[in-house]
Amino acid sequence: MLKDMFQNYPKKRPKLPKEYIEIYSSYHKGNREGKGIASFLSQKIESWMHRKVAKDVKKNSNKSTLEIGAGTLNQLKFEKAYYYEIVEPFKDLY
Repeated sequence: MLKDMFQNYPKKRPKLPKEYIEIYSSYHKGNREGKGIASFLSQKIESWMHRKVAKDVKKNSNKSTLEIGAGTLNQLKFEKAYYYEIVEPFKDLY
C-alpha cells in the first residue's frame, strides 16, 4: 500500500510556455515588492517578524545567518549581523 502511494513521485512538471513564465515572474516579483493590498499587508507582518528575528542577535555577536529563499533581500534593512549568507534559487528576483 505504501509503495503504491509513492509510485508517482517525484512528479515531473511540464515546462511552462514562455508567456506564462513571464507572467509568473512578474507576479512573483510584484508580490515580493509589496505591490497590491494583500502583498502590502503581508510585508507589514513580515517586517515585524524580521525585526523580532534580528533582535535575537545581539550586537557584536559572532552568530551568522543563513537565509534560504531570501527573495528580494528586503529583510536586510532589519539585519545588523555581519555574517549573512543567502540562497535564492529564483533568479528573476535579483
